[in-house]
Amino acid sequence: MDLKYVCEEIRRHLEAVWAFLHYYLDVYYVSWLAWVFYPLILTLVLPLSILVLVYASALFLHLYQLRHTIRHAVQDAVQRRDFWDGARRIVAVVWDAQGRIWHGTYPTNRAHVF
Repeated sequence: MDLKYVCEEIRRHLEAVWAFLHYYLDVYYVSWLAWVFYPLILTLVLPLSILVLVYASALFLHLYQLRHTIRHAVQDAVQRRDFWDGARRIVAVVWDAQGRIWHGTYPTNRAHVF
């Protein structure tokens, strides 16, 4: 396939979509809907994105705090050539950090976790 042909097909399809929207939808109605829903989107999306960023940075900081445990799990798995055990330990550390963030708990008996 030629790139010029693909670009031409995409342009043709976009023109068909634009013609459909222009013919069947009232442009003023669509702009009114955007005017109505834009504040709602801002009031929902912006706080949710901030919450996700705060949670992701807290999880990153907890994982950074546990980096020695993760490094030890990977090195131990490489030495023993048991990669599933290293992956299991890394997943356990991630869930441990998540539990500390949300619930403020810390597993007391780590021998059963690892």
